[in-house]
Amino acid sequence: MENGSVFLVGLSFTDVGGDLCDKKLLQQVAERIVEHFRLDVVDVHWHYYSPIGITGVYVLQQSSLTLHTWPEFRKLVVDITTCGAEVDLEVILPELKAALATETVRLSAEML
Repeated sequence: MENGSVFLVGLSFTDVGGDLCDKKLLQQVAERIVEHFRLDVVDVHWHYYSPIGITGVYVLQQSSLTLHTWPEFRKLVVDITTCGAEVDLEVILPELKAALATETVRLSAEML
């Protein structure tokens, strides 16, 4: 760990107007976060639930980024765990909200 800190950030998007069964939309959200914070992706896995729902897991050199959808409730949860680099999503939050077609998001952050 660069500075000995672990940052846990959670985003809970509700009333999402975008298609939460669209992997390309979810990839766009994840890749924008990865790009913005200069995170290093080690591996990516997507899991599709029956009848609906998707989970994406990005294994990072710094830790992990996960996305989980509940399309039937129009909800997406994004969790970011990083070692070393602080994650401040306020800068790109408007862009993520626009991509997901929602204004409703709850942000939580914790430093260990």
